[in-house]
Amino acid sequence: MPTATGILVDNELQRAWKEAGFAREPRVVASTVGHLYGRLPLDLVTFASAGGGRYNGTEMNGAFIGKKAMTPEQLQQLGGLGDSHEELGLRAFIESPCMVILGALVPRRVLIKYVCNKLGGAHFDTKRDYTPEGTLFRRLDYVGDKITLVDKRIVYFELLSIGQTLARADDIRMFCDKVVPEA
Repeated sequence: MPTATGILVDNELQRAWKEAGFAREPRVVASTVGHLYGRLPLDLVTFASAGGGRYNGTEMNGAFIGKKAMTPEQLQQLGGLGDSHEELGLRAFIESPCMVILGALVPRRVLIKYVCNKLGGAHFDTKRDYTPEGTLFRRLDYVGDKITLVDKRIVYFELLSIGQTLARADDIRMFCDKVVPEA
């Protein structure tokens, strides 16, 4: 059975897209944390997430926790948290950051691998090395035990948001209409 790491991280969806005869890569409109870049020093961010998911009747687009009280100018620079959406190609979507944790950007690819390979999605592994990815996994451990949104651990909520973003994408629906036989 395909896993999220295979379908998204290992580009199986992209290969299937091309095999189905589509010329360019699929596009998705995603909630992002991109609005933080250049507006606010990331070292002032304890936590931020892109969100864009719906769970138990609640939709959440963006969450933010600063390291300290912000000046009115910084708050104005930050702007609306849930207003940042971008149209991205599938590869850019997977590589784009969906979280900022303790000033570090966490790409969707890393979050998917973390849930699949470290929390038991595909297998369970408590080891963390000191590679850049291992450092991000430790930061995900840190917020995973402390932050919940609508009664769901933040890492699972963000994974849910990734899946829902793909399911809502016009290109992904068009792909499914082409390759999934009608029942």
